[in-house]
Amino acid sequence: MKISASLAELDNPNVVIDRVYELSQDHSVASKEIEYFEMDTQIKSDLKEAKELLAAEKIRILELIENIVNDKNRRNVTEIYSEERRSPTLNIGQNSYTFELVEDTGTGKAYSNLILLDLAFLEVTALPFLVHDSVLFKNIQNDAVAKLIDLYESTGKQTFIAIDEIEKYGGVAENKLKGKKVIQLDNNNVLYVKDWRK
Repeated sequence: MKISASLAELDNPNVVIDRVYELSQDHSVASKEIEYFEMDTQIKSDLKEAKELLAAEKIRILELIENIVNDKNRRNVTEIYSEERRSPTLNIGQNSYTFELVEDTGTGKAYSNLILLDLAFLEVTALPFLVHDSVLFKNIQNDAVAKLIDLYESTGKQTFIAIDEIEKYGGVAENKLKGKKVIQLDNNNVLYVKDWRK
C-alpha cells in the first residue's frame, strides 16, 4: 500500500520503474565484468605458474641431457686417450649452448673433441647415422684415430667417414677400414664422371 500511495504521488511512475530497471541492468553488467576480471586475473596467474613450471621442467630436462652426453663423452675420451685426460664439457642453456675445451686446445684435439661429441650424441640418441669428412682426421694423433675407428664400429649404428692415408693408423685400423669400405677413390677412380682436378 505504501508503495502504491508513493507511486500515486508521482506524476510519472514509469520513470522510476525505468530507472530501477536501468540500475538493475547496470548492476548485472558490472557483476559480469567483475566476474570476468577475476577470471582473467586467475587465468593469468595460472598461466604464469604453468610457464614457470614449464621453464623449470625444461631446465631439468636440459640438465639431464647435458649429464648423459657429458658422461658418454667422458667415457669416450677415456677410451681414446686415458683417464688422466680431462674431457670437454657441453653446457646446454634454454637458448644457447657452450662446448668448453680444457687443457689442450690445439687443432687436432679440437677435431678429436668434436668427433667424440658427435659419437656421444650418436650413441645416446636416436640418430641413425653419422658422417665425418677426412679433414677432421688430418691433425689428430695417428694412434687416437686408430682408436676412433674402434669407437665408430662399437656404436652399432651406421657411420660414414672419408679418410685417406689409412696405413699410417696401423694394421688393425687399416684392415677394419678396408673391410668396411664402400667406395675407394684414387687418381683413376673419381667420384664424379668429370675429373674436376683437370
